[in-house]
Amino acid sequence: MNLDYKRLVVAAIGFTIGFAATATAEFVRPALPEKPAAVQERVRMLADQPPVRVVGPPLVLNINPSER
Repeated sequence: MNLDYKRLVVAAIGFTIGFAATATAEFVRPALPEKPAAVQERVRMLADQPPVRVVGPPLVLNINPSER
């Protein structure tokens, strides 16, 4: 093996081992229990929330300071 590619090969091996460890941990972890229907009804999505009132003037960017 040429010394020019040694760092690349070591990095590829490290990435492969890390990816395999992550995949193994994902498959081994226990399944999460299902939430009761009452709990699922209380969950609010971000899109379901009412809009927020914005206080203050709108932001106007000063892209050309010399033309003030």
